[in-house]
Amino acid sequence: MKQFVRKSDRQRRYRKGRLAEITATILLICTGYRILARNFRSPAGEIDIIAIRSQNLAFIEVKARNSLQEGLEAISCRQQKRIFRAAEHWLLRFPGFDSKTLSFDAIICPRGKIPRHYKNVFRLL
Repeated sequence: MKQFVRKSDRQRRYRKGRLAEITATILLICTGYRILARNFRSPAGEIDIIAIRSQNLAFIEVKARNSLQEGLEAISCRQQKRIFRAAEHWLLRFPGFDSKTLSFDAIICPRGKIPRHYKNVFRLL
């Protein structure tokens, strides 16, 4: 059952999520990644950030939560499948990257703390 969320709460969550994505982008750039796409949308779903460093192509989900643990727990199996399907769409659209090593990462932005990049946090099922 879907819960009713007021418009102001929805707007606050949207801004919080966008700020987390900007923070994650800065973190990735500072650690040597090149951003290929942000908020990539496909019929299968959306990927927050797609980035590359050396031979590693990372599909990254960004979560803004109160703690690192909450952020990791927020990436459900259903969401992982959606990200995998969206990654397949991206690779079909940009076939030059299909020889890269793929990783499905998460960047968790806990409130009041430094964001953390988790590499290969989930894998193809």
